[in-house]
Amino acid sequence: MTAFLTKVPELVKSGAIKTNRVKLWKGGLDGIEGGLAYIKDGKLSAEKFVYKI
Repeated sequence: MTAFLTKVPELVKSGAIKTNRVKLWKGGLDGIEGGLAYIKDGKLSAEKFVYKI
């Protein structure tokens, strides 16, 4: 695992692996319910939710 983790930055930089897109969900902690509904509705695909608190 250590060997792999040392290679990850170069793999991302070269485009061999890609990170998930970041989706900034508005509303802070109050927006969590809406984000969970978004997931439940099957709308989440290859995205990472970020809540600004």
